[in-house]
Amino acid sequence: MTTPTRHPLPGPHAALIDVPLRLRMTPPVPAGTFIEPWREDREPTAVERAAMRRDGGACRACGFVSGEHQLAAALDGNRRDLAQTVTLCPFCHQCLHLDRVAAMQSGVLILAPEVEQAALHHMVREALVARVLGGAAAARAEALLAALLARRGAAQARLGSDDPAVLAARLAAAPDSEQDPAALDAMRADLRLLPLPRRLVRKGNLLEDLLPPMLGFWVSVDGPYALKNLRTLPWLDEGLRVFAPAAIDPAVSAGELAPDPAAIDPTLPDDPAGDGPPPFMYTADPDDRFRFLLHRRLPDGGYEPVGEYRVIDVTEPVGVTKSKLRNLLHLVNGNEHLVINIGQETKTRLMYQFRKIGDKGAVRIEFSTFDDVVTTKNAILALNDGVWDDREPAGADPGT
Repeated sequence: MTTPTRHPLPGPHAALIDVPLRLRMTPPVPAGTFIEPWREDREPTAVERAAMRRDGGACRACGFVSGEHQLAAALDGNRRDLAQTVTLCPFCHQCLHLDRVAAMQSGVLILAPEVEQAALHHMVREALVARVLGGAAAARAEALLAALLARRGAAQARLGSDDPAVLAARLAAAPDSEQDPAALDAMRADLRLLPLPRRLVRKGNLLEDLLPPMLGFWVSVDGPYALKNLRTLPWLDEGLRVFAPAAIDPAVSAGELAPDPAAIDPTLPDDPAGDGPPPFMYTADPDDRFRFLLHRRLPDGGYEPVGEYRVIDVTEPVGVTKSKLRNLLHLVNGNEHLVINIGQETKTRLMYQFRKIGDKGAVRIEFSTFDDVVTTKNAILALNDGVWDDREPAGADPGT
């Protein structure tokens, strides 16, 4: 058995890292304790919120800090015990709940004795961020993820499968079987749970992917990978060094992040269908590539900000975002017909939820894409009081 590399885990919260990551089943709820069944998308309990405040949003297993999308885990199964409830990032959290990973389609087993589980999480997280960046960083990310997925075969040879549910079943049967506990520990010692770029939860008759909103927050101005300040991705480079050294381009400095040439220009054109200055126009936020400001023309010819459009699914191609923005601008400028039928291009339907905020006419429209199997939160349009003029959308159109 190869000893994993002891990678230094990052951040000022490193002293909080005290939860060993060992692939295991969900711990049973203590007898006689009634607790709401666990769901990935449920609201945290008061005890869980207290635990996350205590830990400052830091994962107690890998040290990753995020203001949103962290989870709480009761190490002994009792979610009412604050002392035993800890903050975990979603990647570390699923390592303690192998029996739930298959349903979320959020991970597969690989054989990777070179690194510890927590280090693998940092590598995958930075690879997902690099995908959003595009360009050379995205190419390096794809090389790392492909190299990691190639390790599934070794896990299959070790366990007979790369499905976490198979390992979960083996662990569940261990207490009642004659299997040697030491042999079981040796069997799973070098296995790692590789996070996949999806996290599906069932909502009614639909599946919703929770990963895009999570990734969207990570790269937002308030997130741990705020693109405005992001200069290097050291864990991505370390992952390439360990798993795909042939993919390292010596001409590219380690961690160097080049701007994405496809990024939307911060000064966008007026509505192409209009004659002269339109009633509404939009501009890109120069500090946040996924936020766009809607402006309304004033009597003196100037413009005032009256709302914003925020992309939630940051994996969406830039060209599709541009098309959606053109359609939205066309509609708010009073045109009934769409400029572009995006549904034909993406092969998905775009649905929305329309809500009025308060009693003065502010609205919030939440868009989701739907491909007949999985829904994904896509974007949010928020308009200030009176901008919508009490007009409600006519229906869910694939191009809006």
